[in-house]
Amino acid sequence: MRYADLAGTREHKYAWLSSHAESTTGWVPVHLTRPHLLFKPTGDSQATFESGVPLDAIFAQRSAGVITARDDFATDESKAELVSRVEAFAASRLSGARLRAEFNIKDKKGWDVDAAQRQAREEMPLRKRVHPYFYRPFDARFIAYNRGIVWGMAYPTLKHTLGGQNLVLIGMQQYQYDVPEYCYAFVSRGLTDSRIFVSKTGVATLFPLYLYPPESELTLHSGVDVNLSRAFIDRFLNSTDLTWIAEGVGDLLVGGSVGPEAIFCFIYAQLYAPGYRSRFAEPLRTSFPRIFVPSNLDALRDLTHLGRELVALHLLESPKLTKLITEFIGSRNPEVEKVSWSKNTVWLDKAQTVGFKGVREDVWNFNIGGYQVCEKWLKDRKGRTLSKDDIAHYQKIVVALAETIRLMKEIDEVIEQHGGWPGAFQTGSGKVLAKPRSLVSDRGG
Repeated sequence: MRYADLAGTREHKYAWLSSHAESTTGWVPVHLTRPHLLFKPTGDSQATFESGVPLDAIFAQRSAGVITARDDFATDESKAELVSRVEAFAASRLSGARLRAEFNIKDKKGWDVDAAQRQAREEMPLRKRVHPYFYRPFDARFIAYNRGIVWGMAYPTLKHTLGGQNLVLIGMQQYQYDVPEYCYAFVSRGLTDSRIFVSKTGVATLFPLYLYPPESELTLHSGVDVNLSRAFIDRFLNSTDLTWIAEGVGDLLVGGSVGPEAIFCFIYAQLYAPGYRSRFAEPLRTSFPRIFVPSNLDALRDLTHLGRELVALHLLESPKLTKLITEFIGSRNPEVEKVSWSKNTVWLDKAQTVGFKGVREDVWNFNIGGYQVCEKWLKDRKGRTLSKDDIAHYQKIVVALAETIRLMKEIDEVIEQHGGWPGAFQTGSGKVLAKPRSLVSDRGG
């Protein structure tokens, strides 16, 4: 099999085709290999990628994110308003079409409004079913996580994310081709929307770091399990001579021990390395990201440090977020009318008199998945008057993105200091780990 491609305008392609023949085309031989059978050359990147460990072999449990099928009904920025709405739904004496009209909800295949109301009533009071919800990057809301209200719950895994205290890695198994580069990695503390990346294909997959015991076992066993495979942990220990602790980060500075949060942050840093994203652009389109363990302790320590900074920024928990880099200008009661960017300012109105001054172009254009953060966060609030809290929140988002861009560059620099690709990492024979088991037990599935 042979391969050739041609990029450019339609006129350029017609001109090239009219002056070339099959015999004068620069064909490249392609050898189809399983499992992907790609009809194009992949060079060495595919083989190197295959030697890494896929996310679904690292984390013992995973699931798709939450599918509400009716965001406006099942979620809200106000916890009080959400509780009021879903409890009114459960208590209503209406049924069928009248119930749907009252709460502006539509039927969906596999979901019946009357059955949903009965299920909601069975779990009263519903205020206990309302949890923090990571709806979009930097856009946290609340969700009524009830079988009658939410269409797709994925409860066996997502029960470990209730309460908003866990660390959850968010990834994609495949992503849309109209996004120029891989940018499908994020982090949350709990329940997360399956469409957090706003991708045209596929849904987000959630990988919780910890597995919590059922409430019925809390009196007998108050600990948590680590949702990481033993085989992957052993790779880290073998390459760095560290000992394992089952919680926290560990003591990396003196080379003593490593914990699950250090490994989580190391993985996160690798996913935000521009060199990783460009080198493995093609295989990342169709597969879960694969992770490479560090070749030495220094590489682990440095990348873990940068990964922790990224995680804190993306969870809006970093102290750096208090050092604002933008100035809000214009009306004290700004309404989001038309969102645009020019002259390092994000404008909220058509006349371009109200907005956030000090937003660099690279920050404005920064994407997480198909979600252009600076633009879409505001567009989702079109027609709304921003509060002081909204303005402060947006300014923190700008800081987080600016710092992310800086840290991504630093991650690549650190990787180069430790030998680059593949010198900074161990690359093996390409064997995929067997079906993973959690480090302590498989309880809680």
